[in-house]
Amino acid sequence: VTYRLSGAFFFGAAATVALQLNGPGSSTVAQGTATVGADGRWSWRVDGLGDGNYRLTANARDAAGNVDVTAAQRNFTVDLTPPDTVINAPPARSNGQFTLSGSAPDTNPAGVEIELTAPDGTVTSQTLAVSAANWNWALPLALTQEGSWTVRATGFDTLGWRDATPATRTFFVDRTAP
Repeated sequence: VTYRLSGAFFFGAAATVALQLNGPGSSTVAQGTATVGADGRWSWRVDGLGDGNYRLTANARDAAGNVDVTAAQRNFTVDLTPPDTVINAPPARSNGQFTLSGSAPDTNPAGVEIELTAPDGTVTSQTLAVSAANWNWALPLALTQEGSWTVRATGFDTLGWRDATPATRTFFVDRTAP
């Protein structure tokens, strides 16, 4: 994946910008120089960044050789991996209420979309915010229908990545006394 990093400097006629990109673990990932246009704008291409947190540091140098003493810094995150959604177990019952739980681990977790399909084909769905990759859903209905129920959960992150292989779990409700 190629990234185009860009910016602008406005302290006279800047000629170049010295750039350093630090990645995960604060290691230097790339260094380079960009030419600043007449409008003060510059751009720089960087290839091969993986998931993680990065910091770009830029120092401008004008045509006379004067260096801007305050380097500009920008932090950003690269996230190329969608969450991997998990359903922990069939619904747990507590005080007559059924609760589903699971996780959607990711660098930038946002939420999970859950679909619950009843034995008669009725679908109940809910979108939940994810806190630290974990989720819980107190089902908004009693599981009164006997038969096979299916839960499907799809995690998504703040950058729009969606789990391509949603988690599914099937469980059976049997309300008939032995």
